[in-house]
Amino acid sequence: TSTISVMMENTNTYVSVLSGTVYMSDSSRWASSIDSVASGATVSMDNGSHNFDANSKLIGAGNVIVTTTVNMSGTYNITGTTTASSGALLFNGTTGSLLNIGSTLAMSGGSVQVLTGDSLILGSATLNSTSSTLLVKAPIRFTTSFTMNQGVLRATDSTIKLLIGSGQTLTLNPTSTLRWQKITVENNGTIDWTGGGTATLTVDSGLVINNYGLFDCKIASSPSLDHNQGALSRLNNYGIFRRSVNATNFTVDADIYSYSGSTVDLQTGVTYFYRSLITTDADVTIASGATLYFTGTSAAFDANSSISGAGNVTISSGTATFTGDVNIKGVSYFLSSSSMTFNASAGKLLTLGDSVSIASGTINIMSPQSITMRSLRQSGGTLNLTMN
Repeated sequence: TSTISVMMENTNTYVSVLSGTVYMSDSSRWASSIDSVASGATVSMDNGSHNFDANSKLIGAGNVIVTTTVNMSGTYNITGTTTASSGALLFNGTTGSLLNIGSTLAMSGGSVQVLTGDSLILGSATLNSTSSTLLVKAPIRFTTSFTMNQGVLRATDSTIKLLIGSGQTLTLNPTSTLRWQKITVENNGTIDWTGGGTATLTVDSGLVINNYGLFDCKIASSPSLDHNQGALSRLNNYGIFRRSVNATNFTVDADIYSYSGSTVDLQTGVTYFYRSLITTDADVTIASGATLYFTGTSAAFDANSSISGAGNVTISSGTATFTGDVNIKGVSYFLSSSSMTFNASAGKLLTLGDSVSIASGTINIMSPQSITMRSLRQSGGTLNLTMN
């Protein structure tokens, strides 16, 4: 182990770290120079600022630790690990200068900013501090695992993607602030929202989630897909959007659009939809004991969609229109200022539940065939029934 406590000026030099750890405890400047870190060795940049010009390189099979400001305008090709615990690691060179950020990226503080335009390819990665920010200017993907516990994932443009490949899992285990901003998350594998800590995933600034695989919210405490600032976020569901395992409330504060062949699968607890829920040739399933709860929502289910299950439906406000199959076997509550329209065409099921309660609002039921409900209690509101 060695510590360098003086300013380093490197011009046309080659520095090789073959073993142990070298602590760079003062600033350094690299001009047309190479810093090579061998397998098993570590360079730790601790204090001051460290600047690598466009003709310099930080390379090798070893490890890099950053706890201060590092400006990397040259080539970065580390195949060991990169750890950021404070400060800022800035990749601001030309496209092609970031070749490899390591088999593991561990962020326990500070920021990593990839502004070169290079795609960020991670082996495994962990985002694990409220002060951690990963900023990207090009697509980001991982080959082994990506776990997000705390911090911010942000892109410079909302068209830039976080890619989750088939067979891969992005693990969300919020223990404090976890935020996605201005990025498109494209899931062809699994988003596994688990754990028992703080249950909020904040999605801001027009974030888009394209879910072709499984998005499974099974966290123990009451989870919230929360909107805080900027344009409202949107989840386009082409696969399965699921609430499972724990019977706690789940708040969805984003627009949900569910497309052909997809499913919104509510297996447990109460799921509150605060924004739009729009289905096109898609299914919504509600298991026994689970509740689909519309509040302030604009919901629309087209003629090729269905909503079914032994669970419950509650509308407390907003509007909902059903033109496909409705086969609810639990309890239906129509409350507050809700407006609900069932416009069933010939051959469509219209089963509203074992118990239907109308407290206020307007309920329009239009059907050419029989309507099934075991009991109806109306204490207020308006029920319009048309057998056409």
